[in-house]
Amino acid sequence: MPNFFDRLEWRNAGPYRGGRVAAVAGDPRDRNTFYFGSTGGGVWKTMDGGQYWENTTDRFFKRASVGAIAVAQADPNVIYVGM
Repeated sequence: MPNFFDRLEWRNAGPYRGGRVAAVAGDPRDRNTFYFGSTGGGVWKTMDGGQYWENTTDRFFKRASVGAIAVAQADPNVIYVGM
């Protein structure tokens, strides 16, 4: 029986030089929208399944390291970030 995982390949989903990822959360209403928290780069967002990432928090946080991230169930425009 062939193994499903044998066909999979790793790819760089970006962002370039985004730092180590500490937390990831997806929009429950949109399968292409994700957020990730970086230990050195704030919060990044993609709306196209990882093809393009945008830093949404440049110069906003006093601390750079993000330890947790979640999308509000009631409103996907609300993102909770734990530092």
